[in-house]
Amino acid sequence: MTHVRFDRAALSDALAIAGKVKGWAPPRWTTYQEKKSDGTYETRWRAGPPMVEIIASNGSATLRSANFDRQITVAIPCEGDASALVPLGTLHSWVSKLTGDRVDLRVEGEDALFTSARLRASLRSAPLNAYPPLRDLGIPMTADLLELRAGFEATVAVPKDGGPVEQGGVHMRGEPGAFRFFATQHGRIHERQAGGAAGANIIVPVDTARMFLALFDGESADVEIRTSDRSIAFQCGDVLLSSAILDGGAASGDREFERPRPNTLRAHADDLLSALELATTVSDPKHGDFELRLGATCEAYAKSEGGRDQGTVALFGEWSGAPMAITFALKPVRDALLLFGGSEIEWRMGGALETTTIALAAGGEVRALVAPYLPREAAPAKDKAA
Repeated sequence: MTHVRFDRAALSDALAIAGKVKGWAPPRWTTYQEKKSDGTYETRWRAGPPMVEIIASNGSATLRSANFDRQITVAIPCEGDASALVPLGTLHSWVSKLTGDRVDLRVEGEDALFTSARLRASLRSAPLNAYPPLRDLGIPMTADLLELRAGFEATVAVPKDGGPVEQGGVHMRGEPGAFRFFATQHGRIHERQAGGAAGANIIVPVDTARMFLALFDGESADVEIRTSDRSIAFQCGDVLLSSAILDGGAASGDREFERPRPNTLRAHADDLLSALELATTVSDPKHGDFELRLGATCEAYAKSEGGRDQGTVALFGEWSGAPMAITFALKPVRDALLLFGGSEIEWRMGGALETTTIALAAGGEVRALVAPYLPREAAPAKDKAA
């Protein structure tokens, strides 16, 4: 028998963090009887719940929730030595509702026995070798937490699940003294340069990027980054997040951004966004499309489907270039303008059907590419003639 003691609050917090990744579940956990058509019964297997791995030794315990794509490991202090693989949800439910200060774990064969205050409970422990293994990681690099958050925050709004691999994640490309974060999807690009060590050249799944933002918050801190051919890991303090990466090396939007665009709208990003949101209150809510009418005066025009309701809002901006009208959908424009807060931006445009770029007027490390909105033509009516 092995025994370990935890601080209840620390254990509860660690289980809550680990539970952000849905752990591996045993495919054959319990049995049940299913009635067949001939009236006899057949024994069938039922899959188990998501599991958490607990390994405690030398005054420290690691709690790991893992599947074959993503893992979270949390380290907490403890007293004693023990190891178990138990249902995470049940254990967290117990621990979070307890009133005692300590939780004791004793492992006897396949049984994990938990005691705390008035609780006496046992959970079945699965074999540790059934759990997804720890990932093989490479040489560590160090980056600042706030810089990494800025890079992911600037790009996670763009990728979508499914579609081409290069459009399903956030590209991290190491450059001298910095990371460049890049994401693209259907005529949209967000890109930001953030300080950090060079060396990475990978595509991080968008779900992993979102989980990084959910896990690691707060003030400036060192984040250790390790990469291999198939995975990446971020460790900040006692929490480690590791993930498989998408195939292919990180890309760059330099070619798209360097295309000549002779027309420019200068405005403050927050004021411009407020005007566009006001104009599109009458638009089709699915797309929120609007038309920019740019020339000696600048305005945003929108109408409802069928054109019965219309709205025009004057823009506080300065236009340089040939007069033009160009149509956009609100969401990609909103996502792009939110990158710049209240700063003055330059929105550069070519023709009415060409992609446009948005960047800080004073220059900086953030830029976005937004394509015009091109509504699909209504499908021709089918010939109903006999």
